[in-house]
Amino acid sequence: MPDQQPITDQATFGANLRRLRLSQNLTQEFLSHRAGVHWTLPGQVERGERNPTLKTILLLATGLNLPPATLFTTPTEEQDQ
Repeated sequence: MPDQQPITDQATFGANLRRLRLSQNLTQEFLSHRAGVHWTLPGQVERGERNPTLKTILLLATGLNLPPATLFTTPTEEQDQ
């Protein structure tokens, strides 16, 4: 049985960021422009290479025009509400 890495909150956040960005047909670069962050930051967060600060989370949510809580909600949780 191969070793599997547990899914972390950081990986879930990154996956949510990517899913929401793509649902709006935004590139990482365009999102970074709208959010006012460095152009490499969305990709680093999506890949789990960088742990965003609260300020960065708020900026990314603003760039997506979504409430910050949306970045922490999995698709099944969104459907249950």
